[in-house]
Amino acid sequence: MHILIAPDSFKENLTAYQVCNSIEKGINKVFPKANIEKIPMSDGGEGAIRLFEINKLGKIIHCPSLDPILRPIDSSYMIFNDNLTAWIELSKASGLDLLQNSEKNPLITSTYGTGLLIKDAINRGCNKIILGIGGSATNDGGSGILSALGFKLKNKNNVILPHGGGGLKALNKIEIPKKNNFKNISFKIACDVNNVLLGTNGATAIFSEQKGASEKDKILLEKNMETYASVIEKTFSKNIKKIIGGGAAGGTAAGMVGALNAKITNGFSIISEIINLEKKIKKTDLIITGEGKLDFQSLEGKVPLGIAQFGKKYNIPVICIAGSIESPLKNFYKLGFYGIFSIQDKPMSVSNSFKKSKYLIENCVIRILSFYKKILKI
Repeated sequence: MHILIAPDSFKENLTAYQVCNSIEKGINKVFPKANIEKIPMSDGGEGAIRLFEINKLGKIIHCPSLDPILRPIDSSYMIFNDNLTAWIELSKASGLDLLQNSEKNPLITSTYGTGLLIKDAINRGCNKIILGIGGSATNDGGSGILSALGFKLKNKNNVILPHGGGGLKALNKIEIPKKNNFKNISFKIACDVNNVLLGTNGATAIFSEQKGASEKDKILLEKNMETYASVIEKTFSKNIKKIIGGGAAGGTAAGMVGALNAKITNGFSIISEIINLEKKIKKTDLIITGEGKLDFQSLEGKVPLGIAQFGKKYNIPVICIAGSIESPLKNFYKLGFYGIFSIQDKPMSVSNSFKKSKYLIENCVIRILSFYKKILKI
C-alpha cells in the first residue's frame, strides 16, 4: 500500500513537517509495511521553503532583516535552481510568530523586513519574485515593502511617514524611486484567501484582531487603508479596493498589485505545480491531509481542499484530520473528502490540545486506519 501524507501546518502549534511525522507514526502502528511518502505542504504561507528544500529545488539564502517591529533578525528565503526566481515567505520577517502577544499591534507592525528580503533577491539577479503571503503580523497594505524598495510615503508636509498601518492616516503621496527598475521584475503573490482590501470582508475587518487590533484600532486602520488605496490609485492609476485576494496579509497583496503590478495566484496551485504534486498523487492508494482548523476559509483554496480535489480527480480516497472542525461538513464531502476527523479524543482546552497535539494526531490516525484495515480486510 502506498500512502501519501500531505498536510498543512497546524498553525501556531506544529509545522507541516511535524504533522507529517506524527501521521507517519500512526500509519506504522497499523500498516508497518506501507510505502509512505511525506510531503509537508503549504498554501503559500509558512513552510513552503522547507518543502522546496526537501525536494532539492533551490538554495536557501540567509539574509539580515528586521522583524515586524523593526528589530534586527537573521532571516532567509530561497532562490530556485534557475538562479532567477526567488521564493520569499512574508512570515520569515513580518510574521505573527515573531512577536509575543504583548507586542502585537498592527498600528506599528510593518512589512519593511520582507521588503529587505525582496531587495536582496533582486540585488542577487532575481527577476521573478514569488511572495508567500500567509501568517503576517501587519495591516500596512505592503507599505513597508514599498519603503524598503525605495518608494517614499510622505505626508502633506513632505515628511516620510512612520512604519505601520497607523501611519497611513497622514499619507498624501508616494514618490517612485528615480531608478525604477521594477517594471523589469515579475512579482507573483501566492495567496490562500479571497478577501478584498476594504469593507466587512476586508483585511482589517477579518484579520486585524488576531494581529492585536482593538475595535477602536480597527476603525482607524480601515480609514487609513481607504486613504492608502486612494493614494495608490492617484499615483499608479490602479484601483485596488476590490481586487480578489487583495486583503491578504493586511492588504499587502493589494498594495503590491497597485505599485508593483504583482499578480495574485492561488498559493496551493503554485506550489503543487512546482513540486509536481499531481504526478505524486496519481501513484498513491490513500492520502492523509489536514490542518489546524477546518472551516469556511478552508474552502477558499487551502491545502486540504486542493489535495481532496486531486484525489477526487483520480478516485483516490482522501482522509482529512484537523484540530478543530466547523460545520456544515457536507460542503467538504462534496469536494472530494472521504472522511473528516477531529484529532480530539475527549473534551479539552485549546492549550491542552496544543501540548498533546503530536500524540493526538498519531492516535487519531491509528483509530482511522484500524477501522479502514478491518473494513477492507487488508
